Amino acid sequence: MYTKKGILFRELWQVLSRHRYIFLLSLLAVPVLDFLALAGIRYSILSLMDCLLTVFSPPFFYFTLLPLSALWVTLLSMGSENPMHLIRRKSRRTVYLERIVHTCLVCLFFEVYSMGWTLFLGSFFSVSFINWGDGMSFYYVTNFELNRDMGFWQALLTTGLCVFLGLLTIHAMALLAEGLCRSRIAGFILMIVSAGWNIAGFLVPLVTGWLSVGYRAWTMPWRFTVGYILCPIVILLCWTVGGVLFEKRDFIRARD
Repeated sequence: MYTKKGILFRELWQVLSRHRYIFLLSLLAVPVLDFLALAGIRYSILSLMDCLLTVFSPPFFYFTLLPLSALWVTLLSMGSENPMHLIRRKSRRTVYLERIVHTCLVCLFFEVYSMGWTLFLGSFFSVSFINWGDGMSFYYVTNFELNRDMGFWQALLTTGLCVFLGLLTIHAMALLAEGLCRSRIAGFILMIVSAGWNIAGFLVPLVTGWLSVGYRAWTMPWRFTVGYILCPIVILLCWTVGGVLFEKRDFIRARD
């Protein structure tokens, strides 16, 4: 007899096995895309943090991590709307919570995996861990000011937290849009709109834009504070409302 946790990871393993070639391609795509991003930087005095910001800043972030995570969140959630699956699990709330757990695991995996590859590949492109206090640094060339107070580990942890919360927020909003419109396409459209808005760099960021780790953001650390407060609120709100919609949705009629 499987426990709830055992069932969760058994189903996760089954999906990975069923789509193993897509999974392998996803694993291969991350280092290839990261390398292309780093190879495109035309500056010789880079730090390891510069490499991380290149990969995790707009627009590259919205062209790599977001599509990959969206792909796997979709593959893992495809069975959650099957009426027979809902009957077997007996509780819609359990199925919905499993979908949230899958989303968290996917976002965490791709962030850590991409960060690991970026740190490895970045070691061949960089001359130090962080050099934002140097007048010849890429940070100074971009922002025209120095940042001597920021240490490598502080910048690394801030970047990791911002990327994870940003990914999770977009997926939570997409899940709510899917529940409201009763269509997975609505979630994809919201992702595209959110990505386009934040890539365009409008004056007022669209939720996850407050957690953008682009160079300009580090000159205004209060933006991160706004993001740390706003994004968890949005996530909890979307998950709560989405859960109510999920329990009321008629999946049998939707499939017909």
